[in-house]
Amino acid sequence: VVPTTAAAGGACVFNAILWLVIRRRPVPPAWAHAVGAVIAGSLLFSQAVYFAWVPDPRETTSLMLLAIAAGGLVASRRWLAANLAGGLAVFASAALRAPSDPQWLHFGFAFAFSAVLAVLFHEVRLRTLHRLHASLEALELELAERARAEEALRQGEARLRRIYDFAPVMMHSIDAEGRLVAVNEKWLAETGYAREEVIGRSITSVLTPESAEIVVREGMPRLWRTGAIRDRRFSAIEVDLSDPEATRRVAFELARERPATTLVHNAGAVARTKKMFRRAF
Repeated sequence: VVPTTAAAGGACVFNAILWLVIRRRPVPPAWAHAVGAVIAGSLLFSQAVYFAWVPDPRETTSLMLLAIAAGGLVASRRWLAANLAGGLAVFASAALRAPSDPQWLHFGFAFAFSAVLAVLFHEVRLRTLHRLHASLEALELELAERARAEEALRQGEARLRRIYDFAPVMMHSIDAEGRLVAVNEKWLAETGYAREEVIGRSITSVLTPESAEIVVREGMPRLWRTGAIRDRRFSAIEVDLSDPEATRRVAFELARERPATTLVHNAGAVARTKKMFRRAF
């Protein structure tokens, strides 16, 4: 009994020391299976000593539990095979040296069954890990592709914003309620307003009363219905920066087809704007 107690106690002390060492200095991933084999070896040695002094076939349950634990922990077929081979060697050595007892045969089948369970458990784990790894790689690729697409979208939006802001023609954007949400530099230069003065205001607030009435009655309904307003001339109230008290009327076109004099005046600006779009895309 003393040798078996000493072997069990020695295995416990050895594994406790190993645990403290691993806590202080983590094991590199490449050594994980080797460390596991050392732990399993200490337990197999303890079981072999017990069989040598007390050849009881019922103690085969310890080998069975060790085999199933190996199937649930190791991630290598070679290390699992080594663990199962070690358990089989300990069992075979004890069964051959022990007095004849039919229970050894029964526990031999039980050990074989536990080895099969360990292999099945191990294969299920490996295949699950491989599928998870493949899914993780696919997810990383998808995230990288999405990040590239978002970056391309941001760059495209920045290019469009620069084109919008510095186009040589007047441009503005409105929301569903007709409020100005964006104006470009040319719009500000022509009207004399500061950006903070017009953003959030209704488009009609910067138009003359006549043009505002046309926009409300005809322009806005047509814009939301067809997506465009053509062949219409609207006049805006432009701030005269030289005389804040004075205002004057300035016409700006929303028509695609304009009078010949306006086309001649704005042809260069329109051509430059189209050229900027072609360069951006």
